[in-house]
Amino acid sequence: MYLSVCPESLDQVAASLAARVPELPTPAQVVGDLEAIGACLPAFVNHTPAPSSVTGGGRPSGEPWGRSLRDLGAAWVAHSGALGRSAQSYREVDARPLR
Repeated sequence: MYLSVCPESLDQVAASLAARVPELPTPAQVVGDLEAIGACLPAFVNHTPAPSSVTGGGRPSGEPWGRSLRDLGAAWVAHSGALGRSAQSYREVDARPLR
């Protein structure tokens, strides 16, 4: 079986993935969305234990969300780098003379 890979396609996906990282919502935006959901579903909020992101005064700090978003962004950047390295490897293989 022969697999044809276009390194430019990998480069394109890598660049696209890395470009999406700044589009991730901020922890404050996520917390705001969760607060809005809580306002619409008070019974749900009142019958569950407080999430670990709630700090003194009952205000969500957003830190667990922030950590998760940072981890996701780092994973996207790492995957983008891996795609770029794969593209380069395919270029190197393609540049070798056929035997």
